[in-house]
This record gives sequence, C-alpha cells and structure tokens, in this order.
Amino acid sequence: MNLLKKTASLFLLFAVGTFGAFAQPNTNTEVTDSEIKQFVEAVQGVQAVEMNAQQKMMAEVAKEDMEVDRFNEILQSMQNPEMEVTPPTEEENKKVEKINQNIEQVQAKAQEEMQAKIEDSGLSLERYQAIMTQVQSDPELQNKIQQSMQP
Repeated sequence: MNLLKKTASLFLLFAVGTFGAFAQPNTNTEVTDSEIKQFVEAVQGVQAVEMNAQQKMMAEVAKEDMEVDRFNEILQSMQNPEMEVTPPTEEENKKVEKINQNIEQVQAKAQEEMQAKIEDSGLSLERYQAIMTQVQSDPELQNKIQQSMQP
C-alpha cells in the first residue's frame, strides 16, 4: 500500500513533466468525485503507457548491444561536458545517435497514447492538467486521489 502511494506520487510528478509543454490551466476550481474517478483512471492508463515506453526504450538500447548504464553515461556527458567519463568510441557515438532517434519515436508515440488515455477517461487534457497541478498543492485532494487508487 505504501509502495502504491509512492508510485502514484512519483508518477504524478512525471505526468506533469510529460505534459508541461501545454499551457498552464486554471486550477482554482473544485474537483468533483466524478472527476477524481476519471483522473485516477487517466493516471493509471498513462502510467501503463509510460511503463511500456520505458521497456521499449531499454529494448532499443539493448538492440544496439549497448549497456543502459553506458548509454546513460554518454548522454549525461553530452549534456555536461565537464563530467568525467571514458570518452565514447566512434562506434558508441553511432549507436547512441541511432538509439536516440528510435527513443524519440517511442516517446512521441507514448505521448499520443497518454493523451488518448486521458481523453478516454472522460477528461480533457486541460482539465487533467488542472487537476494534476491542483493535486501538487492540495493535500486533501492528494489524499482523496490516493484513497481512490487503493484496491
């Protein structure tokens, strides 16, 4: 049960980041019990899509016969040139480029699927985001959602 709460909380943070590119919605409205049920359904659907996408991204790394840790190390060193790592070989650079292209496709498809899960729950993307934002600052709403997620 405690693990479920932690997973839900971590996922909620991920979901905010995933849809952060959209306009920030108005969060000053009350969330109804019906919307809580829809929101929980959406979160669970989005979470399933995200877990599937993570597995696919790891498979893309494995498909290129590269260790996930090494792939992440190379990516981090590209973002932070001052990071001390064993410099990637030319072959590793080619693999990383190919993996990144494939991962971008996986992520784009996952984002479409997540949006569909939200809409299938009966919420608009904007309302989902509004509830998500409100959940982050409203402990009472967090509690209601966590209770709704328990079996």
